[in-house]
Amino acid sequence: MDPSATLTRILDLPPVAAVRAPIDLYNRAAGGLLAKGLAFAALFTAIPTLLLILGVVGWIANDPAARDRISGTLISTFPPLEGLIADSVEALSNGAALTSIAGVVGVIWTVSQFYGSLDLAVARIFSDEPERSLILRTARGFATVVLLAGLVVGLVVPGAGGCAAS
Repeated sequence: MDPSATLTRILDLPPVAAVRAPIDLYNRAAGGLLAKGLAFAALFTAIPTLLLILGVVGWIANDPAARDRISGTLISTFPPLEGLIADSVEALSNGAALTSIAGVVGVIWTVSQFYGSLDLAVARIFSDEPERSLILRTARGFATVVLLAGLVVGLVVPGAGGCAAS
């Protein structure tokens, strides 16, 4: 009995062919390379997101009571770093405005570029549709970021207002 003929018959069975179809499509589109590119783009969205988070923490740390709570919690958790923590929280509160602006701009840009990369990857996998132009991909990315940011603000602000009232 020929093993290659047996393997061919098994691979041609309808359930096996149904499982193989998306895998073959992924391989034809160089899916591994696309996935690595998306991971790389996602990594770069982390840097401005971290800047934005640090900026928001800096705004919170502008309140002396909040700064003392943040410093106290961190110092009690990491006592050997007391001097570094105190200086870092002070620096965060001093640079909050610039850090927040850089974070917002960076998040909008990198997330919209990530959207563009994702759109391009999907277009390469499903090659029966033409790829969108760079301008259209970027515009759709910006629109998606604005929509998501509006959704987050629309959900968080009413909740925060309810917490502040109580």
